[in-house]
Amino acid sequence: EYTNQVIYLKDEEIAVMERSGSLEITDTLSDRKGYVAHFMCQNDSLYNWTLMGRYLGGAVDMSELDSIVFWAKGTVENYVSFSFDIIESDTTADIQSGKSWMHIPLTEEWTRYTVTPSNLLSVDSNNTGGNIGWDAVKDKVTNLSIFGGKGGEFWIDDIEVFGLESFTPKTSSVKN
Repeated sequence: EYTNQVIYLKDEEIAVMERSGSLEITDTLSDRKGYVAHFMCQNDSLYNWTLMGRYLGGAVDMSELDSIVFWAKGTVENYVSFSFDIIESDTTADIQSGKSWMHIPLTEEWTRYTVTPSNLLSVDSNNTGGNIGWDAVKDKVTNLSIFGGKGGEFWIDDIEVFGLESFTPKTSSVKN
């Protein structure tokens, strides 16, 4: 769990980012069996973010990915975002950090969502949100992330990956 982040420039406070978030594994009450990830977040704008994600242990080649499927429900302002990330710590490597992602408006009922490479947002000239596109990340994905949107809460369950023969990370200089 975390709350606001203060930003300083030359020891002078210049901004307070209004955000908070928490993540817990919880039983699903009566509408699904087992446990789910429950995520609550609050941001003062879409330029702040709260996220949950999974470091994959290195760069994973997802070029042959058919889809990632999961169940979710929630009450979030705007949408949640699902991303395939490259987080590169070696500045001498010829690898650009960034992501390929899509935005998903959730419903208050459990719904099955499918993320395919063709659903991901196209790269724009500003690389908005760090979006460098599927072609740039597909063979070196280091993290899978779900961003919480501007605020609210949501639940995620039963994440499945289809179309990959192996989920083995390559040796990489990435960080988690």
